[in-house]
Amino acid sequence: EMLRELVPMDMMRLQSPEDWKKGIVNAFNKHAARSVQDAKIAFLKYVSRWPTFGSAFFDVKQSSAPSFPENVVIAINKNGVNLINPKTKELLATHSFTQISNWSSGNDYFHITIGDLRQGTKLLCATNLVGDHILLKSNSSSPCLIVAQQL
Repeated sequence: EMLRELVPMDMMRLQSPEDWKKGIVNAFNKHAARSVQDAKIAFLKYVSRWPTFGSAFFDVKQSSAPSFPENVVIAINKNGVNLINPKTKELLATHSFTQISNWSSGNDYFHITIGDLRQGTKLLCATNLVGDHILLKSNSSSPCLIVAQQL
């Protein structure tokens, strides 16, 4: 019962339930001497290295990149924009804000150009979140995406 709370469903098939239990108990015992505060700090240090740490996630339907699935997850964080396969959780692409040369949006879509305006990669995404959640702020040197939830 508790195993379902600790291990994501898509990961359960990678090991038998007994192997999961043994691994969890061994990891717990290895860190049992840590204080709660030290465990929290160690956890944050570990996950802060992940490319999607601190991201806001958006499900979108893209129609311009044939090498990507139609449905992708866009994760926006302080480092830029990540594209993720929602089924496999594979990181498909990462683009820093300095690589984004153009951004436009309408009521139910947004368009990003990565690289040169004429020869760059164009990503067209349909979503119902544009107006309420994703804004673009531009300064003199580089664009910056701002993610804001409508209150």
